Amino acid sequence: MNIQSNIKFSFISPSAFFTISAFILTLKLFYIFYVHPEEAYRGYSYINHGILFDLISYLLCLLPALFIPDNIRKPSDISLVILFVFIYIPSVSIGGYVISNPLDTFLFFCSLFIGIASLKIFSDFFTKYFSMRFTMNFPNQVDYKVFNLLILGLFGYSLFSLSQSWSGFFNIQTVAELYAQRVEDRSNQGSLSGYLYSIIKSLLLILAVYKLFFSKKNISVLLAASAILVVCLDLLMSQFIRSHLYIAFFLLAIGYFIKKNSFNLYHLPLMALFICFFSFFLDFMLKLDFFSHTFPRRLFVVPGIISGFYYNYISDVGTFYNVESASRLLDFSNVTYLIGTAVEPDQFEMNMSTSMWSISYAYFGGIGILLTSLISGIILSILNSDRKYSFFPSMIAIFIGLTWSEQSLWSSMLSSGIIFCLIYFYVYSNSNSINWKKL
Repeated sequence: MNIQSNIKFSFISPSAFFTISAFILTLKLFYIFYVHPEEAYRGYSYINHGILFDLISYLLCLLPALFIPDNIRKPSDISLVILFVFIYIPSVSIGGYVISNPLDTFLFFCSLFIGIASLKIFSDFFTKYFSMRFTMNFPNQVDYKVFNLLILGLFGYSLFSLSQSWSGFFNIQTVAELYAQRVEDRSNQGSLSGYLYSIIKSLLLILAVYKLFFSKKNISVLLAASAILVVCLDLLMSQFIRSHLYIAFFLLAIGYFIKKNSFNLYHLPLMALFICFFSFFLDFMLKLDFFSHTFPRRLFVVPGIISGFYYNYISDVGTFYNVESASRLLDFSNVTYLIGTAVEPDQFEMNMSTSMWSISYAYFGGIGILLTSLISGIILSILNSDRKYSFFPSMIAIFIGLTWSEQSLWSSMLSSGIIFCLIYFYVYSNSNSINWKKL
């Protein structure tokens, strides 16, 4: 059985070629002329490897677009294109600027390509050869009723939490206080409240967006929109999490095209370009640098550069597996803090998290990239098990892609609630209860 045959190459459409090329150029110019001058002291260096280097990085950025379909329908391909735009393109286009050795830079590019290509191969392979559909018989619609009660309870918990944290959020005076509170809140991971929030920020948010698109009554649309607002505000004010503002935006934006069955490869880089230039325009008009720092830098530049930091660190020190295996069990949470403080030694407990591939590479090297793509491919093939590629698994795929672009595969399953989304989807797609509306 030839697994390699699952990748099919094709020409890039003109619209995808133009938007991806424009996005690459925008990232390079933004980093060289804005981010590097402002943040060189934080390790955001600019090592100019020459025109040939930039040309190679440009061509390698385009290469995955040859096997990503132009008309994207499979949930696995939705996650793939998100990782392509949020991680692969930023890492290849600008991540090499922080790596001094040209050979190491080339190997860095190869590791990223292996990651995204192997994810495509494994997800297509498991979708084609393994069935994830097994009819589940539940009496009296009990599964539908239990899950609805669970979702209603989570929304009530989030609403109550928001009412409790509203005034406290506005009492925070400095950024230092904000980060101190975030570090304290991380200690709640693994507790009951931590698990509740992992479901709220994943499954509850996804279901609210899903209901917003498919509710036919105005009151239902209003309730779904209110649920999205409550969840995002609660995560911001009680957990000090901003990333779910971005996640809600992309769930709505990408979901709009998926609902119309018109989500194409060029749409996501086009959205990225819109975010970049709208932020630049606002900063220019208001004479600020807030929007450029908050959106283009945070969403695209930082993930790409941190990938370079990870590769640099492992090239110098060695993989964490070799360092730790002789003394104790592996602790994946060590990676983000040790590399963070190595890059910025003046920052105590600097958490520098990045994509699932970089963190796996930090522990196991190239084998870690392949292993992560293998397991991720199995997970995404579960979403592909509904061969009609309906809307709901596509929404989960958006969330998974965005989560894996900034977090390890291993920690995302519980702390970001991916496992709860998969359980819900598995019951949703395989249950014989007639009240499920499988859209």
